[in-house]
Amino acid sequence: MRQIPVFFYGLFMDPTFLDGELGRPPHLRLVRADGYRLRLSRRAYLEPEQGAVVWGMLADLTWGEVDALYRKFGLLDYVPEPLLCKTPDGGGEPALMMNLPSASPGDPRDTGDYCAELVKVLTKVGAPSDYIARMTDAVGG
Repeated sequence: MRQIPVFFYGLFMDPTFLDGELGRPPHLRLVRADGYRLRLSRRAYLEPEQGAVVWGMLADLTWGEVDALYRKFGLLDYVPEPLLCKTPDGGGEPALMMNLPSASPGDPRDTGDYCAELVKVLTKVGAPSDYIARMTDAVGG
């Protein structure tokens, strides 16, 4: 089965989580997405914002694995979008990301629980410390 690079920017980027869900360790690498800002409400999503940066993990998955993962967790509102990720050495890698087309106006603000878990995952995968420190700025939809 053909694998595609998928950009994860929320809790799905946790290597232990992905290994457990897929039944295999996926090929992961730390990358960034320029021109987006991470937002947290009931769910994580990205909004375009010039000059902003979101760090995450690229995972090589089949489309069936991506679909099954998002279905299992009831994330059917997320849609695939193309993205050019930047590698730490400055190179580029095309990928897909699953993103909400728009946040629901009634989405509650994150209480900090998701953010706290995300900080743990970002630390685990080696995201830059200045990005991790700004996580609380992402809270609220």
